Amino acid sequence: MNTCFWPSKRFMFERSIHTPFIAFALIALPLLSITAQDSRVSQLPEILERLDDENPDTRMEAANAIRRLGPQAISAAPKLIGMLEDTSINSDGEPVAQYYSRALAGLGPLVVPELLEEISTENNYQRSGICEALHQLGPSASAAVKILIPKMSAASKNDRWAYTYVFEGIGPKAAAAVPQIIEQLDSEDFQLQLVSCRALAAIGPKAKDACPELLRLLDEGNLSVKGHAAMALGNIGIQPGLKIPENLARTLEHPHFVVRERVLEGIGRLGRDANVVLPTLENYMEDSKFNAPVDVALAYFRIGGEPQKALDQLTEIASHFQNELEAVVAIGKMKTAAAPAIPMLIEKLDSEDPDVAYEACFALAAIGDPKPAILEKLDEVSKSSDQFLAGGAKRAAFLLRAIK
Repeated sequence: MNTCFWPSKRFMFERSIHTPFIAFALIALPLLSITAQDSRVSQLPEILERLDDENPDTRMEAANAIRRLGPQAISAAPKLIGMLEDTSINSDGEPVAQYYSRALAGLGPLVVPELLEEISTENNYQRSGICEALHQLGPSASAAVKILIPKMSAASKNDRWAYTYVFEGIGPKAAAAVPQIIEQLDSEDFQLQLVSCRALAAIGPKAKDACPELLRLLDEGNLSVKGHAAMALGNIGIQPGLKIPENLARTLEHPHFVVRERVLEGIGRLGRDANVVLPTLENYMEDSKFNAPVDVALAYFRIGGEPQKALDQLTEIASHFQNELEAVVAIGKMKTAAAPAIPMLIEKLDSEDPDVAYEACFALAAIGDPKPAILEKLDEVSKSSDQFLAGGAKRAAFLLRAIK
């Protein structure tokens, strides 16, 4: 059985798989009036002064205030870019500069020209912070691609990592950088290989020329690189003559569960185009010693396997403590096909583990059945003393009521 720690969403909230749900739910929250926004913008000079405070926590809070103001605070960009040289640590042990990067990204697409104007700064910390902001800006920072590509060949290893990280954030619009990214797959630095795999995965089908090298890394890379190469292959998709599903399935013989989990994620991303390996996945589902049981059941479903067979396995796994949380998350990913699991998920709302109950809320929301009994139970859970769980139940109930 899989013995890896399944991280609690309580500690990974910003990276939660439920970000789309949360973002949708937030639409229902009352928006600030224009007057209130104008009032906050008028406080910008005072906020900028707090960026010069001796206390790192005060500077961090000022950066967060600018991020909340959004594009209206665009005049703060030069100050924030200069602050990226700050190497201080806040009271939580975090680099304060990361909050300046977030604030810059919060200014929106208008800040991109200013960031690119400073991308050649000689200060390493500034360059790193600018790249972090560009990554967070995502596709809206696509103008960075033509600026960064010519810099790749002469850049330091750290800068090439940072530029590739920007391409990862931009995604398909960074397709012009694929040749330069492919070259890095041959690097002796596995961190550079890793970020290159992630960037190719984000670019997707337009990175098809990378598939031969990714297949090589599937065999030759270290544990992390193998897994990320597999996920990149899954995002890029089937390519003639390369037998990508078969090569991925072959890698399931690897003994380490991290590699197996990521390979199964890659297979699942291929969808029904990978149904040639259904028999292989069925065999692993029946193997009680296979140490990624949740992942193989979900991958089996995603490539066209019998939904009920996958659901039966996940429901059985969810009845045991060891992989309960992971199984509930996977059931939610099956969406409407997981409807037969609704009674079990309702029971999970009373779990002694609040993280399991939280995931059950969103699994029910993903299934999308707004029956009164489900809504009543979610409303009950929304009164929990655990604020995190209560918030999850409220959001899930909102999403279901929106279906009606």
